[in-house]
Amino acid sequence: MQRLSVVILAAGKGERMVSKKPKVMHEIMGKPMVSYVIRRAKELLPTKIVVVLGHGRELVEGYVKEFGVECAVQAEQKGTAHALLMAEELIQGDDVLVLYGDVPLIEGSTLDGLLSFYEKARAVVFMTTEVENPFGYGRVIVEGDRIERIVEEVDATPEEKERRGESEKILAGIDTEGVLAAKKDTEETFLAREKELEEMRALLVRLRTDVLLLGREQKELEPIVPKAEPGEGEDERLSPQDIETRLADAQRRIAELGPVNEYAAIQYDEEKGELDRLKAQHLDVVNAAQSLEGIIKEINTQARSRYEQAFVAVREEFRRTFTFFFPGGEADLKLENPDDPFNSAIQITARPEGKQLKRLAQLSDGERTMLGISLLFAFYAVKPAPFLFVDELDAPLDDNNVLKLASFLARVKDRIQIFVITHNKRTMEKADTIYGVTMEEPGVSKIISVRLKDVKRQHVAVEET
Repeated sequence: MQRLSVVILAAGKGERMVSKKPKVMHEIMGKPMVSYVIRRAKELLPTKIVVVLGHGRELVEGYVKEFGVECAVQAEQKGTAHALLMAEELIQGDDVLVLYGDVPLIEGSTLDGLLSFYEKARAVVFMTTEVENPFGYGRVIVEGDRIERIVEEVDATPEEKERRGESEKILAGIDTEGVLAAKKDTEETFLAREKELEEMRALLVRLRTDVLLLGREQKELEPIVPKAEPGEGEDERLSPQDIETRLADAQRRIAELGPVNEYAAIQYDEEKGELDRLKAQHLDVVNAAQSLEGIIKEINTQARSRYEQAFVAVREEFRRTFTFFFPGGEADLKLENPDDPFNSAIQITARPEGKQLKRLAQLSDGERTMLGISLLFAFYAVKPAPFLFVDELDAPLDDNNVLKLASFLARVKDRIQIFVITHNKRTMEKADTIYGVTMEEPGVSKIISVRLKDVKRQHVAVEET
């Protein structure tokens, strides 16, 4: 034997194993059963070994590759002949031995005998076996030297079930390449028939659609075409002229209907489905808009309530602070449009004692400054801060107003820590601690701090001495 290729069929699912694992990967003595078949095949020293994969391809391929074999793939399990065709390109021109991956106990001597028999016959050799009780096994039906068919037990006749098996038989005059070519032709014919079947199914669908449309058209024409009276037409014989007249009348009625869209019913269903989808989306949008409107309304209500509360609190603090700076005077804050507080302008009125003013522009610079300071500290009173920076706020004030501002800062220093930047000595007198920058040496700045309480205490001590 010049060149021998061994094809091992391992594409089956193994449904009778009641397992998701590929049948050939079930283990015997700790090893997958396909490993025993590959080892037996290697003992024959073949030119190549091809394993046909199918169900669980990744798992089986990852294992058998370790044995240095080649693989072919049977994407759809269509039987033994189809599986062999999947390996055709890899075994062309070779003598072929086909083994099953789920027959791990086959003996090397059995395979040697089979190949020796093949060498003598030089034809396709098919090996079967005899068992005492063939229950559950398929039957090989042999007539003379020809294998007629192979049947499963459930499909076998009582006479066929009585057969226990046959020894080796030879299909004389048939070579491997001829069998493969015949099987390939059969597969091509099968695929062509499948394609024709799909075309016939498509034609059947179109015919059914035409019948449906014709039925609907008939129903639409029933109100137009007059129905025959009972018994009419049985004895009455119409003349050709009457038939022509009725036909012309029917054609005229059809023409009055105008063009008929044969697919209107189908298009109606499609458009109705789209309309229902849009209505559902519109309903979702409406519900979402209503929900948002409710949320916005609730937010506006809460915001307006908080705004009005804050405005009232600032207004009261503004009045109180203004009267501190201007005893006997009056000041107020008013909304020009109380119905829309968020967009309403705020009107500020102020009247120091002894003055009748209509506009804030009539106030002096110092009075306007004190008015702004009153409003600023009104905000801080409503929304306190841990500390406050004041940068030369007393610069435009006269001595009297500076004393008022310094007195106010001393009053609120227990609640707010105040940092004042000033050049005014009267403001400095009210401070607890003074920080200054001096230059004892040219080009060298130095920060000096003084706690006035300590200075006053030392001054009193000196006077007592």
